[in-house]
Amino acid sequence: MSDTTEILRDRRVRAYLTEVHREVSGVNASAADGIMREIADHIRDAASEPGFDLDTVLSELGGPAVIAAAVEPAPSPKPSFADSDAGVVVALVLLTVGTYTLQVLGWMLAMLLLWTSRRWNATDRIVGTLTWPAVFLIAVPLQGALGISHFFALITAIAPIPVAIWLLIRAYRGSRPLPEPPRTTLESGRTGGWPWLDRWPADIAVLLAPVLVRFEPDTAS
Repeated sequence: MSDTTEILRDRRVRAYLTEVHREVSGVNASAADGIMREIADHIRDAASEPGFDLDTVLSELGGPAVIAAAVEPAPSPKPSFADSDAGVVVALVLLTVGTYTLQVLGWMLAMLLLWTSRRWNATDRIVGTLTWPAVFLIAVPLQGALGISHFFALITAIAPIPVAIWLLIRAYRGSRPLPEPPRTTLESGRTGGWPWLDRWPADIAVLLAPVLVRFEPDTAS
């Protein structure tokens, strides 16, 4: 071809580069764009040589999976405290003892660890989040209806324990934290003043805290 850049518009080249980018992204997403550009430059340079044959060049480059296998994997992120065994224990202590002694503050701190840890999946987090508010909403009317002294304190102390045991088992179902899900284009573009939207459960906890404090029952009687 007289214009070597035209070769990059070839259907076979575009399909090949797309597959290379996909395979390399699975190993090291930060290296995918650079490797794809290097291969595109190589194909364009080869197109300027006499006797250029696209199929031969692609064959010499190797399959996308072969190229990806030669890429150095992305370094593993440093584990956070929430991902550690100590973080799991602290989160569950806050969910049980913390919600009984510190109540709203204990629940908020537990949610912070629960939703930033990779030891639990979305279902685990939702169950852990709803436990104390559900107990709160059930115990308040029951205490008034039954007229049992200290009923609220008793039920809020006991009810979270089975959930905490379940979350403990779930946290240790594997030897490593759950992998981070791949970021979508929308998530990658969420910058500026709105990243807190990715942590909506913790934000809801903060927003609801004054409401729960206001309607906290009197357990002294």
